[in-house]
Amino acid sequence: MARIRTDIDSNDIAKLYESGMEVDQIAQRLGVQKPFVYRRLKEHGTPIRSRLISLDCEEVARLFDGGMAVKALARKYGVSRNVIIRHLSDRGIVPRTRSESMFVRMSHTTPEERIRLTNAAHAAISGKTRPVEEKCKRAITVERTLSGCISRIEVICADLLKARGFRVIPQKACGPYNIDVALPEQSVAVEIFGGNWHTAGRHATRFRKRFDYLLDSGWLPVIIWVSRDYPLESGAIEYVVSLAEQIRCNEPVIRKEHMIRGNGDLYTIRQHCFDNRPAVEGPQPRDDTTGRFTPRIGE
Repeated sequence: MARIRTDIDSNDIAKLYESGMEVDQIAQRLGVQKPFVYRRLKEHGTPIRSRLISLDCEEVARLFDGGMAVKALARKYGVSRNVIIRHLSDRGIVPRTRSESMFVRMSHTTPEERIRLTNAAHAAISGKTRPVEEKCKRAITVERTLSGCISRIEVICADLLKARGFRVIPQKACGPYNIDVALPEQSVAVEIFGGNWHTAGRHATRFRKRFDYLLDSGWLPVIIWVSRDYPLESGAIEYVVSLAEQIRCNEPVIRKEHMIRGNGDLYTIRQHCFDNRPAVEGPQPRDDTTGRFTPRIGE
């Protein structure tokens, strides 16, 4: 049983609090827990300050738009993440998803910092091989809960396909993988490529294995490359719909991954730099450093 502190005077705690110290600072100074401090302040009759009084909401919105994460903002102001999210929502600002936050974070790092982060991540999982069964269970969990994995552009894509009369499953589990936007009746797997990392490093290394698995499992992958240069337009949706209609009518389709731009134009496939993986001919999309896709839907 925890020992109840009796050697700390409530008056002393009240004086510290009234001097401007916060509850967590008082607790750390006295070596007690925060509930203990709150209890003593209540016993003393000291009103608890609202921590939102000193919160500059305009500054919060400005820092968030500048790339600062919700977690970092909460730490800066000493409040919970929900407080930050509420104030952003009041100003019509939608918090970034985990994927979009990564865009922002990586856009503010130097090449040296990226190497350090990558090495640290690799070291953390070095020697750890996850069983296939575990990966499959995780994929099912992601499908059921979405787990913050679905991006805004995937939501838009899914809604547009639903509007065309197709049943859509976001983050559909397929073995150890998750399909961004799946049309299960037609077995069409729509994958959104929204960052240049898809063509480099481990992502490029896993490309062939992932898409061969989808093909071998009966899915027809359609990769839509979406970025600031190539926003999602109706042409890409029409391309997916056309393939799905062909399959629905039992018409022959090319059983390989289809790679298109956001406007629906086909990418040319070449056999270099991807190690026999699809790559993009012609001008490459610039990095989207905003952390947010800006979808433009063509009429």
